[in-house]
Amino acid sequence: MIIPQNGKGYAAGVNEGIRLGLIDGCDYFVALNPDISLDAITADSFLGVLKKFSVWGYAMQQDNKTYYGGEIDKWRLSGGLITKKPKEKFAYVDFISGS
Repeated sequence: MIIPQNGKGYAAGVNEGIRLGLIDGCDYFVALNPDISLDAITADSFLGVLKKFSVWGYAMQQDNKTYYGGEIDKWRLSGGLITKKPKEKFAYVDFISGS
C-alpha cells in the first residue's frame, strides 16, 4: 500500500498508513523512510524474519558503526546515538535511530 503525500510529515504519513492498514485488515506494518528501496529484497526473505522474531527492526549503520537507538542528555539538552547493543529483547531508548 502506498500512501499519497499529504504534506503533513513523516509521522502523520505513518499514522495514516496504520489507520488504513487496520481498516484493510493488514497483518504486518512496515514503516520506512521514503529514500529506502526494497528492490533487491524478495518478499519471502523480508517476511522470513517473522519466523524467528515476534518483533523486529533494523539497527542503523553509518560510517562503519552500528547504532541501536539514541539517548537524550537532559543536562546538555542534546542527544547522541547508542553504539552498545542491548542485551535484553526490549530496551528503553529515548529515541529510535532514524527518527
